[in-house]
Amino acid sequence: MQRPHKRPRLNDDAPRCIAALSLPPLACVTLEDAINSSYDNISSKSVHAQAGPLYIDCDNAMTLSSIDTSYTPLYFSNSNQATLMKKCVICHEDKPDSEYYAHHGCKYGVDSKCKKCKVVANRTRNQFKASLKPPKPVEEIPSHEVCSICDENKPLEEFYPHANCKYGVDSKCKECKLKADKEYHQFKASLRSQKPERSTTEQECSGCHLVKPVEEFYVSSALKFGYVLRCKVCAADVQREEKKTLHGFLRGLWNGSKSTDLIRKSRGHRATGEHTLTFEQVVAKWQKQNGRCTLTGMRMAHSAHSNC
Repeated sequence: MQRPHKRPRLNDDAPRCIAALSLPPLACVTLEDAINSSYDNISSKSVHAQAGPLYIDCDNAMTLSSIDTSYTPLYFSNSNQATLMKKCVICHEDKPDSEYYAHHGCKYGVDSKCKKCKVVANRTRNQFKASLKPPKPVEEIPSHEVCSICDENKPLEEFYPHANCKYGVDSKCKECKLKADKEYHQFKASLRSQKPERSTTEQECSGCHLVKPVEEFYVSSALKFGYVLRCKVCAADVQREEKKTLHGFLRGLWNGSKSTDLIRKSRGHRATGEHTLTFEQVVAKWQKQNGRCTLTGMRMAHSAHSNC
């Protein structure tokens, strides 16, 4: 039985990394352009940050000790071999995988055509398909239209413009539309007047639609009655599902960096400067890396049902 490969130790010249994510599996987002301060003791898996680029790396990186502090982002396949370039099947030029669209069915998880060639090929294919279709007959716009309420044939000037309706005008004439809108607003006003007074001890959850005591809801001074609309159980379920999405994963990563900085300061650690990292910077870095680990080149997973 072959022994599992152990992760090599970082030497003194290697860039220090922050592996502070608790969501399985660990994912990678380069923060060297966004964080101007150094961090240490982030988690039990982290090492002391020193001078050099900072990044969050996953456990698939096996060659950290060979990367110096002025490293260029390398991409490693599952066989742990560096793959810096890939040849396009159309222009036959060697380009980095950032110049290719993601494609799970192709080698290394990127398309076989580079982005420029892919756009040209798609445009040519769409033009060819369009040339095969017979031209649509031009429909003449009539001068009159029948109202859907009064059934009278009236000129188009008697209808309000509506881009989503036939001939670019509303299906109801102006007179009928004004009357229908007035009746609708009167009906809505009658419903508001019949609405019973809200209880100060119980509230209906907008998620499970159960009436629960107000203690089962979080307090919110921004809402009218002082409590959020979902109960604590439903709010936790929504938050759990949000963390499985890419937006929720990156939002949690950004919030975690802020809370970690506040905890360190409250425990008397040395000053690390103000936290200047923004959520937009984390999203931009993820998009720049094309959803791939900077060190391993593997597709990064943000849900509990995916594998890095």
